[in-house]
Amino acid sequence: MSEFEVVGDWWLPGREDRKLPGTLTWSAESGGVLKLIGGVLLDPMEIAERTHRNGTTTIRVKADDLEAAGTYERIYGAAEGRLYTLDESNSIKSVGSGFGNHHYQIVKPSYVFRGHHFPAGAEPEANKITIALDMLEEWVSRSGMEATVTVDHEPADGANLSYEVRAQALPPDSVPLDDGGTLTLRHRVPMPLLTGAGAELKQWFVFSVSYPGVRPTRTLTEVASDLQDLVSIATGRTVAFDTLGFRHPDVYREIPADRPNLLRTYPDGKEYRDIRLWARWTARREPSKKPLRASDLYFTLADLGDLEGVARWLGVARRHGSSLARVMSTRYGGADYLHNTYLSRVAALEGMDTREHGGSAYYRQRIKRCADLAGKVFTELVGDVDAWVTKIKDDRNDMAHHKGVRLDKELAEQYYLSETAYWLYVFCLLRLADAPEVVFEKIEAHEHYRHLKRKSTRP
Repeated sequence: MSEFEVVGDWWLPGREDRKLPGTLTWSAESGGVLKLIGGVLLDPMEIAERTHRNGTTTIRVKADDLEAAGTYERIYGAAEGRLYTLDESNSIKSVGSGFGNHHYQIVKPSYVFRGHHFPAGAEPEANKITIALDMLEEWVSRSGMEATVTVDHEPADGANLSYEVRAQALPPDSVPLDDGGTLTLRHRVPMPLLTGAGAELKQWFVFSVSYPGVRPTRTLTEVASDLQDLVSIATGRTVAFDTLGFRHPDVYREIPADRPNLLRTYPDGKEYRDIRLWARWTARREPSKKPLRASDLYFTLADLGDLEGVARWLGVARRHGSSLARVMSTRYGGADYLHNTYLSRVAALEGMDTREHGGSAYYRQRIKRCADLAGKVFTELVGDVDAWVTKIKDDRNDMAHHKGVRLDKELAEQYYLSETAYWLYVFCLLRLADAPEVVFEKIEAHEHYRHLKRKSTRP
């Protein structure tokens, strides 16, 4: 997500009389940081207990008062012509002599919304979310650009090469979702940037999910996370959010009929404003990775069945959100102990089967049922499924109950068992989403998967 720095005024809901100047910054490394000058948002003296007796006033400041004075459910801001809502913030530093005499304060918000003041005491809501993901263009594998090179073998002026580049936005694709929403894939081609050094022409794709009525932004970001997980699985990379934007039916400006926009039309005379969100997500951009090639992809959007396949995935991911988040955290969280990664994956398999079948069953039965669901592609990955299930069961019990029987030995085997558990989970979700067989064939043909298969089936 893009970094920024803005200067403006900041205050608590209902305290417009106490606005403080300050600077809000956002970076991938530090997240959001709000630096206020000339005071604090809420002085502990304002909420301290006061008693008056015999002409004497006693002020009692408790630990709870100090915590409450430094914890903010919502902060409003106005900076450089835009509105900001900061949610779930904590004061990490304030300097002053106390008793209302404060010089500055540093606050860390968890979520930064730009473009709207959400009502105090209410959960942020929207009826649409737009998701721009890293490497989405490579996964979609479509283009609205074409280039023509002309070679003149008898040039009059000595220039024998000419180039022509055409770019046109592709029409959007939309499909209904089983929860009443609509999933859309849009292709965007902005105006070219012309400079003295040449011209820059770009294209990208974005997903959007819209609903007839408003829903909590938390629910919409869960849908965005499910799309992020799908593209991360398909590309084999950690796919980060580039931007997340919301629309709310009450956040717009009127477009005068006598001042039309030459590039866009507004049928209802309203321009709905984007509400951008910044947060520190688990999946973060991998700056050191090489560009993604077609051969790096495990499968493409077309392999999955285009947007209809994505819609089926979203239905399955919504049902298995908890176990999916647990599995993908082992991909996004950076370096972790092998045992933690392994345990998270085998526990997620149990959770997925429990969600599908409920009831009571032995762990071995649940894992075997997962292997049966995955089918031939998984059998060929591990060879002897029964022996694999036995090892998984024993290791799971070893880790969960801290027995230490196997886990200090054969670390290489533990690694490959963990990787096969990851793929078993992925196969199960793809089967539940009715993924076409070509998806599994493409995964099997991938270089890294073939390496895992050689290691996992060796004697």
